[in-house]
Amino acid sequence: MTYNLLVVGTFVAGIIMFAAFMFVIEDPRIPWLRRAARIALPLGGLLTVVGAIIVLRYGYLPSSPNEVGVRQDGIRYSEFTDATMCWQRNCILVAKNSELEGAVQPITDNPKVRHLKYKLEVEVVDPVAFARAVQLQPGASCPGEGPMKCQLDDAVLYEIYEFNNANSKELARFYNPYDKKQADELEKLMNVELTPPLAAKGINFKRLVSWSVE
Repeated sequence: MTYNLLVVGTFVAGIIMFAAFMFVIEDPRIPWLRRAARIALPLGGLLTVVGAIIVLRYGYLPSSPNEVGVRQDGIRYSEFTDATMCWQRNCILVAKNSELEGAVQPITDNPKVRHLKYKLEVEVVDPVAFARAVQLQPGASCPGEGPMKCQLDDAVLYEIYEFNNANSKELARFYNPYDKKQADELEKLMNVELTPPLAAKGINFKRLVSWSVE
């Protein structure tokens, strides 16, 4: 955020100084302003050029708490923040949070088929591990999804399918979304089973948002 404000401030200062020069330089009634404007003109021009160079050569840094920046240097990844600048060609903005839906049709002992649907929330807690796990590449994009949200969703959905397959019998015992005890047990099961594989990708399971049975 600080860096982005610096870029905007540089442009604004340059334009104001240039405009002040153009307005004052022709007015002989205020000679002291004319002298100040002569100083402001080159300074304003310099600030404008510096701002343009920064915008053209450097990437914007994360300006939202829901974004995180990752820089790629060959096969290495590193996180970048407002305190650093990053070349546009090797920087990637990644979504930090996402909510995803999963569904499974476990068979009870009756036997009876249930359609269990749930929504969970995750967050990226280690951007470097996440970038390395999914092999993020500069220039990649997620149309209409914001900063690389599709990469995060794909990484989590893979583990959701694995979770459903490995725990289909256990999931068959959840039948009442209005039972707080069942909700707590389902969230606990997800936390135990999803945390290790997600943590290996730099992702944290935050909570079970909602669930339903049809």
